[in-house]
Amino acid sequence: MTKENKTVWILGAGASMSNNFEFPNINQIFAKAKEYSIISLNVKTLKDDYKELSEFIVNCFNKSLLRTSDKIDVEKVMTFLQIEFEKKGSYSNLQLMDKVIFLIRHVLSECLVRGNSNEEYEHLVNNFLNRNTSIISFNWDIALDQLIKSNNIYENFLKQISSKFTEGFFNGYIPFPYKEFPTDTGIYLKMHGSVDWLYCPNQQCRVNNRLYVLEDSILESHYCSECHEECKILIIPPLLNKNYDKYPSIKKIWNRSFLELNNASEVIIWGYGVPPTDFYSNWLLTRSIPHETIIKIINPECLRISNHENELQEYSINKTFVNKFKEIFSRQKITFYYNYKDFKNNFDINQKYNVKV
Repeated sequence: MTKENKTVWILGAGASMSNNFEFPNINQIFAKAKEYSIISLNVKTLKDDYKELSEFIVNCFNKSLLRTSDKIDVEKVMTFLQIEFEKKGSYSNLQLMDKVIFLIRHVLSECLVRGNSNEEYEHLVNNFLNRNTSIISFNWDIALDQLIKSNNIYENFLKQISSKFTEGFFNGYIPFPYKEFPTDTGIYLKMHGSVDWLYCPNQQCRVNNRLYVLEDSILESHYCSECHEECKILIIPPLLNKNYDKYPSIKKIWNRSFLELNNASEVIIWGYGVPPTDFYSNWLLTRSIPHETIIKIINPECLRISNHENELQEYSINKTFVNKFKEIFSRQKITFYYNYKDFKNNFDINQKYNVKV
């Protein structure tokens, strides 16, 4: 299999939100938690488990978990918790971070239950996933995972990244070191972890570097069968400093992602806006993708839509969004699509909306 026909998809929150309108963006997590009665008993009363977190947010940001009008930035909350832990060494801050991670996990699980549309993901799986197609996802949710569990790219993730088929301490069979990276198979890589991934947090435990994928309820507690510590969910919090080296499985995923992108003839980025504070992903996209690779961006943020009194709509380029990708992919050919429907029908924004990028 040659590089000329290898496609890599990159998925961000916009892909899951487009596929299922229940899914929030990262700064809607607390609002969804209130809507689903995860953090509150009623509109005026917080559950006891979240009172300490509420006090921290009030003290730092003068915002309330109960006020719907207060937009609470999860990245800021968790970054402040991390900084205070580093400065004060208070483990209560780590416990609050775990509380936020559990809340994120609970919200995304509830969204999956309440949502009822997988139409776009189903189309992706049925029409665009070839044997050597890879998917790189920055999402924690498992909406797509449930659709590709019988696909070879998910099986390759289980075999090569997770401990699904590991036997004993010596990790079973490990292939001989390669000279040239094989591009004839695809894989599913989740860069920031997943709500159904477990790991043992005990650094002295010999299975500390293992990644386990849950097959039952993702909200129940699980314990390490080696050292009996309570396992934690492996999701990378939305911190300014994400500290990927702390998690061997995540570091392995990032290394593999670089190789996948470096061998791609086509990269399709759906619903991922490359946050300005995520320097790692910015570096990955800038440094890994060859100049001759074709880039396709699926994202409604590429357009500005103005509504007029006569009900006519005027379309123009969102230069801030588009220029960000032009800077990252300064030597590659880029095509922009407003949404997945336009992409599958092969209507880019130049054709459909008569705008020039």
